[in-house]
Amino acid sequence: MPSCLLPEWATQRLVQLCWPSQTEYWGQGLADAQKTHCQIIAAVSQTQPVLLLHSPSCDIDDIRQQLSNANARLENLSLVAQANNDIWCRDYGPISLSDGQLLNFQFTGWGGKFPAQLDNAATQNLVNAGIYPPVKSFELILEGGAIDYDGNGSLITTTACLLNPNRNTGMSKAEYERFFATHMGIRQVFWLDHGWLAGDDTDSHVDMLARFAPDNHLLFQGCDNREDEHYQPLQALKAELSGLRNIDGEAYHLIELPLPAARYDAEQDRLPASYANFLVTNQQVLVPSYNCEQDATALALIAGCFPGRQALSINCEALIQQYGSLHCATMQVAA
Repeated sequence: MPSCLLPEWATQRLVQLCWPSQTEYWGQGLADAQKTHCQIIAAVSQTQPVLLLHSPSCDIDDIRQQLSNANARLENLSLVAQANNDIWCRDYGPISLSDGQLLNFQFTGWGGKFPAQLDNAATQNLVNAGIYPPVKSFELILEGGAIDYDGNGSLITTTACLLNPNRNTGMSKAEYERFFATHMGIRQVFWLDHGWLAGDDTDSHVDMLARFAPDNHLLFQGCDNREDEHYQPLQALKAELSGLRNIDGEAYHLIELPLPAARYDAEQDRLPASYANFLVTNQQVLVPSYNCEQDATALALIAGCFPGRQALSINCEALIQQYGSLHCATMQVAA
């Protein structure tokens, strides 16, 4: 069988994260971001290995102590010094195929918005250190959060991201589709034209909007408040998703997630809080929460799509202060 992309719920070797340490980005929120990482790592490490990158200047003993205090299983933790620009491993970590091959793409800080040279070098550095096997590298700019896969031939993405001239200038839908077919075994690509979150500086990554789950489920970030600025774009997204058909011609079972209560930064700019930014591990599904009444409903809806996995809530208020959430901060590597 030809090699193909793997869905997130395929068996994993490990989950990769990067320790927050850049005070120039996090400011007074750094300690809270580290606490959130401790919660994520403590949860994942109960059942599988975690690879934690950190700046060479970090105090490893302090990191280990913080993780120990959070009840992380340190025997399942590997710390690796790696100079970095930021923590968002989803977008510069390796992408796994079914034959064990790892793919490495170019990362440019979401279209040149932010410094990214160190993060772009991370995967190859991990290969050179013997942590990952040799990867297949491409000149294509592609972030892990920009795509999602249903495990049955269909990939979903957004036109706002992949067709943005700040990524691969002039590359057409047809050219992307040929690339995905040739190198990832993709049989059809869904291009979403709708869906948007205030504060999202990724140009509408699909992992903030719509995510596949087993048994032909498709979860998406909804909005039922007509007064909310997201109402029209997310209602349009819902209509668009209702028209999708899988490779067998079947409609997906749509699961609409409630929109978290609005969250703002110190300048009163709205932050991109989304429940679609959950992480699937071998035995768990970790769901972002934002200290609002919608958290419990979202947790139950997502848990229902992953029977047999323990659903855990992770407060991600600290992470969205830097415009990402739980899924953005992690990257699973398949077994």
